[in-house]
Amino acid sequence: MPTQPPTIRSRALGAELRRKREQAGYTGMDLARRTGWSHSKISRLETGDRGTTVADVAYVLGFYGASDTETTRLLDLLRDAPDGVWACPRPRTSQENQASSIQSFAPVLIPPLLRTDDYARALGRLPERPSPLRRAYPPTALFHLDESALHRTVGTPSVLPEQLLHLVFLSNWKHLEIRVVPLSAGACPGLGGPFSLLHYGDDRPVVHLPQETQDLYLESPADLATYRRILTDLDGISLSRNRSRELIADLAHALS
Repeated sequence: MPTQPPTIRSRALGAELRRKREQAGYTGMDLARRTGWSHSKISRLETGDRGTTVADVAYVLGFYGASDTETTRLLDLLRDAPDGVWACPRPRTSQENQASSIQSFAPVLIPPLLRTDDYARALGRLPERPSPLRRAYPPTALFHLDESALHRTVGTPSVLPEQLLHLVFLSNWKHLEIRVVPLSAGACPGLGGPFSLLHYGDDRPVVHLPQETQDLYLESPADLATYRRILTDLDGISLSRNRSRELIADLAHALS
């Protein structure tokens, strides 16, 4: 049976099944031997193949000892999101962890993947663990930061300068690019709120819109086109990588 490209919901289901297997203490080969399934079938289950059946998911969740409530929740992920929109309550399985490429815009605050622990805690948030930017084969990442986020005080006086120095450090990583949208650009596209465009190799990309109590994921062609256009516009008005690093370093020095 030919595989079908994953959606954000099927990919989330695959990640949850992998987590359940690891919690149960099984390797993929262990599970294949115990179920009589091929290793390739286990792999398809955990990578979000849309050919996955209700019977297979229910069987493997029963094997892991999942509760009825958890089984119902995960089986619901087999359904495609209506209108290409999925509202995912927090806490969530981080979709950034599976992305091969991330393009992001932060108009108000430093984005979670770039925050220091103190900056995150000052906002009442938990630090991102584990960060996909630190994995063995990290995604390529481009972060557009509105300059106002670099001036906004968060927590005690020491938090912001330490955060800015952390950005300077991160900006030297080859797979990560930080570019500042200067205040002189005025009312730029994307000021409505933070977002990320997540790419998954040859599979369909997804737009992530973080909210206070949930995360929205958009997959429709129209939504993808809109956010691609915003990112293209931001590319045109952002400072270069080197100039952005210099600006952030100067701000950190002024606050130290």
